[in-house]
Amino acid sequence: MREQLGIRPMVLQGRQIAPVVRPLRTLIRPSVVAIALMLASIALRLPAVLGYHGPPEPHPFNVREMGIPGAYSDIAHLYFRDQLWRHPLPYFDFRFEYPVLTGVFVWIASFAHASVAQYLVVSGLLLAVCGWLTVRLIARFEGANQWLFATAPALAFYSALNWDLLGLCLLVGALLLFERRRDVAGGAVLALGASAKLFPIVVLPIVVALRVADRRWRSAVWTAAAFAAVTLAVNAPFAIDTARWAVRSSWLYFFDLTNQRPPRATIWKPLLGHGADAVATPVLLVGLALIVALAVHSRRRPGGSLLPASAAALLWVFAAAKVYSPQYSLWIFALLAIDGAPVAWVIALAGIDVLIFVTTFGPLYPGVQAFHPVQWVAYGLRQVLTGALVVWIAHRRLDAAGFARAVVERVRAYMGLVRRPAAAIVGLTLLAALLRFATLAVKGFWGDEISTVLLVHRPFDQMLVGVARLESTPPLYYAVAWLWTKVFGTSEAGLRSLSALAGTATVPIVYLAARELLTRRAALIAAALIAVNPLLIWYSQEGRAYALLVLLTAAGLLWFARALRSGDDRALAYWAVASSLAFATHYFAAFLIVPEAAILLRARGARRRVVAALAGAVAAGAALLPLAVHQASFGHAAWIGHSSLLGRIGELPGQFAFGFEAQPPVLLGVAGALFLTGGAWLLVRRAGGPDRRGGARFAVVALVAIGLPIALSLAGFDYFNARNSIAVVVPMTIAVAAGYAVWRGSSRAVALGGVTAASLLAVALTVSQPKFHSEDWRDAAQDLGPTPWPRAVVTTPGQAGRKPLEYYLDASLPPVRTSLRVREVDLVALPRQGHSRLGRPALARLLHLRLSEFRVLARHVEHGLAVVRYVASRVVDVYPAKLNLRVGRNAATVVAWPRTASEERDDEARNGAL
Repeated sequence: MREQLGIRPMVLQGRQIAPVVRPLRTLIRPSVVAIALMLASIALRLPAVLGYHGPPEPHPFNVREMGIPGAYSDIAHLYFRDQLWRHPLPYFDFRFEYPVLTGVFVWIASFAHASVAQYLVVSGLLLAVCGWLTVRLIARFEGANQWLFATAPALAFYSALNWDLLGLCLLVGALLLFERRRDVAGGAVLALGASAKLFPIVVLPIVVALRVADRRWRSAVWTAAAFAAVTLAVNAPFAIDTARWAVRSSWLYFFDLTNQRPPRATIWKPLLGHGADAVATPVLLVGLALIVALAVHSRRRPGGSLLPASAAALLWVFAAAKVYSPQYSLWIFALLAIDGAPVAWVIALAGIDVLIFVTTFGPLYPGVQAFHPVQWVAYGLRQVLTGALVVWIAHRRLDAAGFARAVVERVRAYMGLVRRPAAAIVGLTLLAALLRFATLAVKGFWGDEISTVLLVHRPFDQMLVGVARLESTPPLYYAVAWLWTKVFGTSEAGLRSLSALAGTATVPIVYLAARELLTRRAALIAAALIAVNPLLIWYSQEGRAYALLVLLTAAGLLWFARALRSGDDRALAYWAVASSLAFATHYFAAFLIVPEAAILLRARGARRRVVAALAGAVAAGAALLPLAVHQASFGHAAWIGHSSLLGRIGELPGQFAFGFEAQPPVLLGVAGALFLTGGAWLLVRRAGGPDRRGGARFAVVALVAIGLPIALSLAGFDYFNARNSIAVVVPMTIAVAAGYAVWRGSSRAVALGGVTAASLLAVALTVSQPKFHSEDWRDAAQDLGPTPWPRAVVTTPGQAGRKPLEYYLDASLPPVRTSLRVREVDLVALPRQGHSRLGRPALARLLHLRLSEFRVLARHVEHGLAVVRYVASRVVDVYPAKLNLRVGRNAATVVAWPRTASEERDDEARNGAL
């Protein structure tokens, strides 16, 4: 130890002078240094609590302690907020935002004081004992360096800030027991740690996985059982209300608060804002799963993998979680001490920790905003460095490189088993079906889908009239959907199942189309990318024409490619039929038909049958032109031209590769552009033979199909966006697959595996989100529920919400200038399309809105939804126009009447589920 500190014994004429060294050794022992730092932490808070004579309320006390650099403490703050001088029992007498064992600690400490100063000192000293014990326990690990924790500035900054040292001490004790194979005791102590702070729970799956991998089944079971038993014993008395035999809401408050907290002190806040949950949680879980797998893989390395994997898992929690509190650095330094991490890493983290402290609680805080720019730099550096430490541990301690090689070898072995492409295509088609059908009804209809529902409810001739007047697309999809819903109904699953079937069938069609001109490997890659493409999955779960468009254009590509390869005249005829049907589904199919026709003419010349096939496709398209002109006169698609054309072009790579709902869009856009560019570069520079020739033809089709609508937009006919151009995804994907097919070795597996994983992650992250993050009208209607009297429902934004609420509430749009006789007025507010939350000013104004003669019956506010119900004592005359103005310029009113039981039964029969 003396050598580690740079201390050398003093020698005079060959004799060591021990008396000089011994006092120094006594003073600089790790435990002594740690105690000194923890006492300094208490002293740092004393100026705020000594001599405080203000009111016993949290706000005035906070003003005092936040005005003194470094003096803030949650311990003192909660003393006033929860009135701890009355000795209330957490979870019984008040709700408490920490786990049970911390609540018990707070309650016990409340009996040993006479003032806030004494309470802080008593709590700080008890926590100092936990810190001292932690230092002593760390010293018992082989290869640990207790100095890394004992000298950490975090002990002076945060040991008296919060109660983390209690949970940390229990975690370190549990790890020591696990390391010594005392698994049952370790499971029990780990449960106590998780009951003080939730973080230690991530160690449990690592321990159980290691014991199972070593075939120590009994140990794995008893460890999990001990953890469960102690957790239940500690929590049940506080969680269960025996009077009602229900779970106390005050006990659940900790979990609700943890789940609902917005991102704080992490880079997720500026990058994703309130959408951080959708990214941070999956990233956290995927990282923890990888760490467990690494622990199992490297368990036979010298020293084992339990400690480095546990350290990596907890560090990953602090690197990936959406919320970070400064006192978490106590855990980080303790884990690094146990792992014996390089001193340089620890010094770097200590420097960042100092910067965080002085900008959060220290001299730079008073008088400036809480999140100072310097603070954000410190937070970002801390998060990046913590993540880098996880990577370092995975590489140096857990053999991440060997694990990656093993995974690649297993994938290759598996791919070797699938020698017949038919088996692979069947598997990919089943995967596509699972991704498209499994969650068909999770999301409610949005406005455009409601238009489809209303159209297919009409008689067939009236439906065609409605398409001509209300839509901007040809009638083929609506005709097919009209027949389809007569069998499967117009529920979410019933209507969307048509699109899901079309999206699933696209996968084998793409394989066949690619196989005509490319190698088998390239065709399989193309089919796999189509199967997991988030944009195609999204529109395969939409009651609109886009999935059918993609299927028919893919069929056209198949016959186009076969006609090129074989010269079969029947293929030309089939191409003409598929192209005509695609154009009858969506006008943008023409932009693929034109380059395909040009390539066919160039490759086969102006032969009679080629010209005849082209003439047939042109004639079918010409027959629909009057309808297109008529629909354009209504201006239903004019909204597209209101946004920047350059912006829409820039969004294409990310949307084509990962959809338009995944976050963050800029990062995914860059990733999508890199993936597409990489495939194009490989196609041009390294591909040869059929992949080069065939890939080039598909690339030409894709580029022309993108370029033509952009050129028309520049000429004033601006209808270009990713949704209308969705069919381009198929030839573009085939061309990119031709490029990646020539890339040999593990690099191709890593690139394609990364894109596949990112695509599946994007699908998983958005599976439960409302359409466009905001179209949650079904849930809004369910929140309103039935009513025994007439009611007016005012919705904002009105343009988006009017039709969905008419459908879900079986309501109608009243004349604006007439009055309505209602007894209830309901306000439904959702975010603007593309936004996941309501704006705070608008939400506050709506929640405090008052209506004459009405009182507020109920309010329900979530992240993306607000419902306010007003009720009057009698039927009142209201005017929709005035209601709309009171709510906002973009509001609309619908009127709903009480429904009879027979109407409910008729509705269920009409909307039979799939």
